[in-house]
Amino acid sequence: MMNGSVVVADPSRLSPISLGELVLVGFCRGPKSAARLSRGFAPYVSANTVVRTVEELQAEGFIEAERRGRSLAASDRGRKSRLLSAALAGDMSFTKVKETLLPCAALGLGLSKTEIARFGRVDNLRAAAVAVLYDLDLSPAVATLSVAREQLLHKVLWSRFPTMSRVVTNGKAKLDPFSVAILRSVAGLERGNVTSVVNALACGGLGAKDYGSDGFRQALVRSSLRDPADGRKDDFVSRVQALVSDKVTPPFSDRLAVGTLYDAYGREYDDARSLSDFKDRLISAHRHRRILLRRLDNTRAIDTDLRERSEIDVEGHKFHFVARTAQ
Repeated sequence: MMNGSVVVADPSRLSPISLGELVLVGFCRGPKSAARLSRGFAPYVSANTVVRTVEELQAEGFIEAERRGRSLAASDRGRKSRLLSAALAGDMSFTKVKETLLPCAALGLGLSKTEIARFGRVDNLRAAAVAVLYDLDLSPAVATLSVAREQLLHKVLWSRFPTMSRVVTNGKAKLDPFSVAILRSVAGLERGNVTSVVNALACGGLGAKDYGSDGFRQALVRSSLRDPADGRKDDFVSRVQALVSDKVTPPFSDRLAVGTLYDAYGREYDDARSLSDFKDRLISAHRHRRILLRRLDNTRAIDTDLRERSEIDVEGHKFHFVARTAQ
């Protein structure tokens, strides 16, 4: 999905993983206590969420208490769940589940041991994630960095600038420095090659703060989790986009100051909460490329109070507006 020169990730393209499925696969190596499950799933959900889900699964007969001790185990019914049955069939360790099974499930890939074998390499996972998040003409099951790069270049560059030079050697595209600079700009990078662009788009599209392999895998699974209690997340983004499309901050015609947006949101909705919390949600949406934050280049363009209330710090970069063009 593209808007202007901005490539926007759509995490809703990921295949959903329910909290119940997530918790049940934690029994892939036998009984565990709720506390151990909570620690194991800490990168994805809070301990309270794990405990709540365990209680719900027990009530529904998917989990049962061991006769001795405080451990829990998946019942016969629970062992038939999609992710746990795949983990048991593949004799997977909990580490293997977190590194390959859960990310593959998030990408809608096959879950047999054979099908997920190639995704032990994180570069293949990143390529598959880019194919899904940015709706490339590429099956995630066969995605590689080089093929994903070709598709990105076609979609982002050559389809919009048909006169741009392209030389294909051994199936890999070589771009002139100016073309590479354009792609780096799309990915929000100051330096790096086209492979770095693929990595940045994969991680950035998921809102990952850590671009390392573990941070990427965890962000991929977190983005695919579905909890009815989180149903208002998409509501927040759509409400923000609607307000930005309806209002602007003079003298600009394509953006709305965060402070003004916060005030307008609070007048219409009851979940604005604090300004700090509101900004945190904007940062999360920006990292997932659901909205686009913009900088204030001329500090005298808006008054001091609005400028200070609107300032958002994203890893050292200062932003003051939400752009209309990000819808």
